[in-house]
Amino acid sequence: MFMLLHSYPEVVSNVNRNELGFLLKQTGVSILISSLNNIFAFCAGTILPIPALRSFCAQTAILLSVNLVGIFLIYPAFIALDLKRRKAGRRDLAFLAYYCLCMDESVGTVQHYQHQNNDNNGVTHQELINAKSDYECASPPYLPAELDKTVNSCKHPEVVYTQPKLNNVHQFERTRKRRQKKSYRMYTLQGFLHIVYIPLLKYTTFKIGVLLSAFGLFLLSLYGISHSTIGLELSDILPENSAPADFLKTRDRYFSFYPMSIVLHGEQIDFPARQHQIDLLRNEIGYSRFVVKLADGEPSERYWLQLFRDWLIGMQQRLDNAKIQFGDLNSANLTSSMIGNPDLQIAFSLACSYGENYDCDRVNFVRLIDESGTINSDGFYNYLYGWHEYEQMFYAVSQASFYPRLKKLRQGTPGNMKYRYFIPPAPKPLFSRIPFYLSGLHDTPTIMQMIHDIRSISENYTRMGLVNHPEGVPFTFWEQYLHLEYYLVVSIAIISLSVFCVITLIIFNPWAAGIVTLVVLSMTVELAGFMGLAHVKLNPISAVTLITAVGIGVEFTAHVVLAFLTSLGTRHERMEECLKHMFVPVIHGGMSTLLVII
Repeated sequence: MFMLLHSYPEVVSNVNRNELGFLLKQTGVSILISSLNNIFAFCAGTILPIPALRSFCAQTAILLSVNLVGIFLIYPAFIALDLKRRKAGRRDLAFLAYYCLCMDESVGTVQHYQHQNNDNNGVTHQELINAKSDYECASPPYLPAELDKTVNSCKHPEVVYTQPKLNNVHQFERTRKRRQKKSYRMYTLQGFLHIVYIPLLKYTTFKIGVLLSAFGLFLLSLYGISHSTIGLELSDILPENSAPADFLKTRDRYFSFYPMSIVLHGEQIDFPARQHQIDLLRNEIGYSRFVVKLADGEPSERYWLQLFRDWLIGMQQRLDNAKIQFGDLNSANLTSSMIGNPDLQIAFSLACSYGENYDCDRVNFVRLIDESGTINSDGFYNYLYGWHEYEQMFYAVSQASFYPRLKKLRQGTPGNMKYRYFIPPAPKPLFSRIPFYLSGLHDTPTIMQMIHDIRSISENYTRMGLVNHPEGVPFTFWEQYLHLEYYLVVSIAIISLSVFCVITLIIFNPWAAGIVTLVVLSMTVELAGFMGLAHVKLNPISAVTLITAVGIGVEFTAHVVLAFLTSLGTRHERMEECLKHMFVPVIHGGMSTLLVII
């Protein structure tokens, strides 16, 4: 939009027809390149594995696409209405006084040359108007026949535009530029550009100094990147000096305590066959220096398979004692004993139940659990249901969280002794948890090390067939940082390739496209280095900033490159015309972007 605003008065003052087409021809390519690269930059941001940021980048890309359509369709429509007003002779009262002030300065210039030159060599009306056009600020274009009326309206009736005669048109142009330069104020953008910036850029030493400064800044940025840190603490997302933020900072400094669990995917696990492998998984995770342990080195929290196994050992001990007392066990000789001994009744029911079957003849030779701690595979799920039914407190302590949840058992009718104490098999737990507690997690690098250790163990057992994954606040909040640098590099590479391809396809100049891509990449490195020097942590939010910085950088770089390519003359002249045409809109666009971010 700033490109159109800045080029519109210039086009109107130099073109008498098809002004809108000439305006879009002059600025359309630059706007198209910058808008497309901005869109692709936010599309590349969707590569980051953060759902919220993916949604933000996708919505922003859609918004920029709509904005591109509006810039090329809606805004030119308003410009067309303004052109219609100008050609109809209706004045814009808001700028009339400003126009008269500008005309006063330009009229003085014309008077100076009219009184100074009286020979027969002159210029035409149109040449004089073109020479004067740089002084006009917000006025509509005027034909030579309308000049007398315009000057009279600005209270300069003594000036009459006849065909002036000058000895040298080039002398007129040089003097005009010199007077124009004097008219600029140092504190304005145009004044800084014409008085300071452009003259300095004509010196070779200044150019070398700029290049060396850019190279030094690039090296400093590499140093900053080497000292950058990764992370976003929980306290960073809360208002500074608030009570919750102070609490989290204190907790991280002195406690840094988090719960976690290993979730077993029961649908793909044969629990009876892999019960010892589950123990190995828990023990190996327990070796981590971040897991809270007891004095004997065991993890502080016992899990459901341990408690389940201990309970079955107790049940098997009761059956063994009954065998010593009664010999062969059957319903007849145990009926009176089970009345006063509910644990023996439960143990007998467990021994009789396996799968969907109820057979008490196997009580004398079957064992619920053997000496090695292996639970009987035939009745594993029946025993699991019995443990859940009769040891609700230990089930809650284990934090197993079986899913689907097990329902309360119902005994059969008293008259049907065969199925009175039958314990049906529990449905296979699709999900179950092994709890742990973590400590020593003071900062993001430490948490990332913990996640890497636990995740590597979990993935190793998953490859062996014991499908599982870690779960907890550290994994939910910080695991995204494990591959953040990889996704950041991939995103920047994709958007850089997009920048190169878009510019190459639109202007058919791979050399210019390569220079723009190189400059934008150096800007991205410098931004990342500044973040490291300013102790701004690298996190998904700052990663999106780096990715979109590529597209934003292209917006300004492409404008300058296109203006230079389309200018005529020597290198110095092309550079000067390029800066005259692009310096102000680029600064305006950059300042507006800065204000929006702030």
